[in-house]
Amino acid sequence: MAKYKKYVLVTGSGGLIGSESVHFFCEKGFYVVGIDNNMREYYFGNEGSTKGSVKQLVNTYKNYKHFNYDIRDLDKIEEVFKNYKFDLIIHTAAQPSHDWAAKEPHTDFDVNAKGTLILLESLRKFAPEAIFIFTSTNKVYGDLPNELPLVEQKTRYEIERSHPFYNGIDETMSIDRSTHSLFGVSKAAADLLVQEYGRYFNLMTGVFRGGCLTGSGHAGTQQHGFLSYLVKSILTGKKYTIFGYKGKQVRDNIHSYDLINAFHHFYQNPRQGEVYNMGGGRFANASILEAIEKIEDLSGKKAMIEYSDQNRKGDHIWYISSVEKFKSHYPTWKYEYDIDATIEDIVKNSAFSKDIFSFRITKTLDYWKERNWYFHNSLKNIFKSFVPEGTRVLQVGYGLGDILAGLFPESGVSVDTDKNILHSASRRYPHFTFLNMKPEDIKLKEKFDYVIFPNSVDHFYDIQTVLEKVKKVISNSSEIIITSLNPKWEITLSILERLNLKRAEPPKNWLRMPDLKNIVELSSYKIINSGYKIILPVHIPIVSSLINRIFEKTKFLSSFCLEQYIVAKKSQVEKTKKLSASVIIPCYNEEENIKTCVERVPKLGTATEIVVVDDGSKDKTATIVKLLQKKHKNLKLVSYKPNRGKGYAIKKGFEAATKDVAMILDADMAAPPEELERFYDVLAKKGEVLVNGTRLIYPMEDQAMRSLNLFGNLVFSWIFTWLLGTRITDTLCGTKALFKKDLKKIKLTGKSWGDFDLLFGAGENKIKIMEMPVHYQKRVAGKSKMKAFQHGLTLAKMCVVGWWRLKFLPLIH
Repeated sequence: MAKYKKYVLVTGSGGLIGSESVHFFCEKGFYVVGIDNNMREYYFGNEGSTKGSVKQLVNTYKNYKHFNYDIRDLDKIEEVFKNYKFDLIIHTAAQPSHDWAAKEPHTDFDVNAKGTLILLESLRKFAPEAIFIFTSTNKVYGDLPNELPLVEQKTRYEIERSHPFYNGIDETMSIDRSTHSLFGVSKAAADLLVQEYGRYFNLMTGVFRGGCLTGSGHAGTQQHGFLSYLVKSILTGKKYTIFGYKGKQVRDNIHSYDLINAFHHFYQNPRQGEVYNMGGGRFANASILEAIEKIEDLSGKKAMIEYSDQNRKGDHIWYISSVEKFKSHYPTWKYEYDIDATIEDIVKNSAFSKDIFSFRITKTLDYWKERNWYFHNSLKNIFKSFVPEGTRVLQVGYGLGDILAGLFPESGVSVDTDKNILHSASRRYPHFTFLNMKPEDIKLKEKFDYVIFPNSVDHFYDIQTVLEKVKKVISNSSEIIITSLNPKWEITLSILERLNLKRAEPPKNWLRMPDLKNIVELSSYKIINSGYKIILPVHIPIVSSLINRIFEKTKFLSSFCLEQYIVAKKSQVEKTKKLSASVIIPCYNEEENIKTCVERVPKLGTATEIVVVDDGSKDKTATIVKLLQKKHKNLKLVSYKPNRGKGYAIKKGFEAATKDVAMILDADMAAPPEELERFYDVLAKKGEVLVNGTRLIYPMEDQAMRSLNLFGNLVFSWIFTWLLGTRITDTLCGTKALFKKDLKKIKLTGKSWGDFDLLFGAGENKIKIMEMPVHYQKRVAGKSKMKAFQHGLTLAKMCVVGWWRLKFLPLIH
């Protein structure tokens, strides 16, 4: 276990929040210890059992160790704490039901309060430096929320917009003067214990008072898990009883992933004895009636509902959490699942929904395969032309299994993220192995002769990460075969989707062949074959085969084909230099972003220095950086007045940089700071190059670059490609990297943005330019400094300057 730097303890590791925590932290490389004795089966019967969940975790992760212990067993808990030096404890184990607590109050209090006390004492005695996170509940407020001045509407109870709690109930609500239910009392006792141990013993503890915690991992029992049980009832045709309030009571729903992501943020910057309300807030909530309508629309099934006038004791009429306190402490945290996405996840990915939806999805996909059979056969034949029978084949994405089956492999494994498709495929092809796994997280013991990507790279979030992961499961003689849809067909395919002549698909990466080749080579592969196939994807006897063959064999015409393909092998192991790095952050009025930006800069090579250049900011940017310097000894500040522009700031930053490699990072974090590691790796392996970031490969977050800016960037990228004699897709991406010694060859004027000095200088000095795709995101805070028209004129001027320097002057010298 020495290879693991961080250790996490998760109690209740087989439950919804516990298992999500195990997944999350195992995927991040932590060693996770889980404690779960399956008491949920005792509470709720077989449908509440955590055995299946625990088994999956044990089989999936080498870095997960499970103990079938009870948190009330002092000796066993202390034994675990003595054997592992924990950095983080996530306490989710609980008796979670109001109704059940009333039946056995002693058991309820023992589990929820005494069990928490035992864990806190073990923390204090054996791991006082660790961070302790407790999953509490909004039931600590008892029925006090029911005293709010609520208004009955058509489908829900609501509160007036003018009320202080309209955006959610915050942590100022009292836990006194209310009926809690016995469950609420035992959780309140634990809640206060966790706070007190933090404040009294100076321990890093955090309390998260959850609303309805949910997700596809929820078992969905009648006494616990409202949304999951409602989905289960509708999908299986079971009667669902609404207790009181006419079904208009509003539930605050937060997806388990969003909650664990909040835990991770707290872990990275913990506090003592802090309390947070944590739910879906205004972002994700619904009344029971509204949830029923959404589930019916999504599933196509009608709910069987009966009403009871008697409400459950302690049930909230309206509860929405305010997460503003947490957001103010951790501004980079954000929701990933709104109420619709949460319901869709439960409907499609819950264990109880697999059979229902895998059948429906398979039927839909079979319909489209049959309708467009000629295209699907042609796609399969591309792979058959490169993959001989009787080999070991891994398929990544497109998990139906039909292409894999058509290759007749000796052994076949398929990896996909869609559980329902995999469930169906495993029934259809039981002799193959189908694994539910993110392509970016591929971890397999077996080695493969061939890895195929049937149009799946079009949907990957990070293609380079996938290809780098795949290298670990292939040998030097193995080959990868990638097919991708040609961007020239984007408009045509969109029209076919609207006419219902093609299956609708989510947004794609739309990779041009040069961009795809660049990513493959950046991932340390050698391309051995590439080309285009299928100009006519429908069957016309004799005609289709003839025209397809003519286009494929004609160099100019082939580039208009629907499918593009690449065949590649692992390139020879490249020597990696050990380098130090300077990260220059030019900024102007970035007080809202600069702290987070600095803290997100990764450690690069042998040493990393961060140079923040305050370009005459009128806000508190410089003051914040000075405060950060007390914590970050590698942080430099260059500050001056007045504002001189980004180009000047970059020049001053380079002058202050002292390390081997110099990098530029924009303070708005539109290009994630974590992706600087990719830029560093290219320089460490490839040597003297200018690594130019490009935002135009992967899909952008909404409004990450406004349409006018995007169009201008495309036009000027074509011009600069001609000027520099190498492919440039993005001239103004703020993220760039090069060696400091190469930087000395380039004349920096300090004008405009600085990008052109670097690009033109690289061209003049024959420094190779390599493009690195980045995931361009919306600003976290603040306003963009780009002014489309004014800066467009500057770009036009730079085109003339570039022509003069790179095309005209070489002719007359």
